[in-house]
Amino acid sequence: MYINTIVSLYDSAKPEIYDLPVIKKNRDVFQYLRDIVDRKTDADESIERAKKRIDDLLDTSVLGKGDLVSEPNVEYFIEDSKQIDLGKLNFEVLRAEFPEVKHKNIQFADLRELMEKKLKLMIAQNKTRGSFLANFQKVIDDYNAGSLSIEQAYEELLRQAKAMNEEEKRAAKNEMTEQEQELFDLLKKDKLTKIEEKSVKLAAKNLLEKLYYSKNTILVQEWHKEKSTQEKVKWEIQKILGNLLPEPAYDRMVFSQKVDIAFQHFYEKAQNGVREAA
Repeated sequence: MYINTIVSLYDSAKPEIYDLPVIKKNRDVFQYLRDIVDRKTDADESIERAKKRIDDLLDTSVLGKGDLVSEPNVEYFIEDSKQIDLGKLNFEVLRAEFPEVKHKNIQFADLRELMEKKLKLMIAQNKTRGSFLANFQKVIDDYNAGSLSIEQAYEELLRQAKAMNEEEKRAAKNEMTEQEQELFDLLKKDKLTKIEEKSVKLAAKNLLEKLYYSKNTILVQEWHKEKSTQEKVKWEIQKILGNLLPEPAYDRMVFSQKVDIAFQHFYEKAQNGVREAA
């Protein structure tokens, strides 16, 4: 009730209140604490809060139009999309400042929540990233069990966040789309030469091109519901992979496994209503 009064008084004092950024900061603190207690923030608000509360840890700050009066050592980050950019976090500053943070539990919880949301987005984009979630969950479990101190757990989460940030850049570095990268990850095997890797990348690109973008598309609407269209899709996968997956690295058994994996990949996307690679 008191927090609602504070927020209402702040809103009623606009625009003159913009000349007193300290009051805005205090208003935000009360709002933040209420959100922690109520846990009623939606996904976008939660992401914005998590980023805003990791004070002075972004490489750049973006001010709202109403907050043109600056205050030393205070940064406000406005998140205007559902994209979570870990690349904007300054990991070295986070690491250096954490020992002096007064409320370590809150900052740890914010980083944990930010990473949980990011992992969900990353795995939805590429199913082969499950190891990132497993590693993250192990840190949380070890911390909850008392095997890791909060400082140790925070340091490990920072290390993982940095690795996640690098993972997000991998497709671009490989000159592939995210869809091509995911399919390549499913098709590749251990101990490939550079030349063999190039062949597998080409196989992933050609398979997506043929199944999604060709003039006579193979993946017709609801193809996964009919046996005849399922067989047609699987045959096309066998034909393309048979021409491009390198031998002898892909012997008959490995080749058969990869055909099944690729088919299952497209089948699951069809089940989930994904009809084209966006």
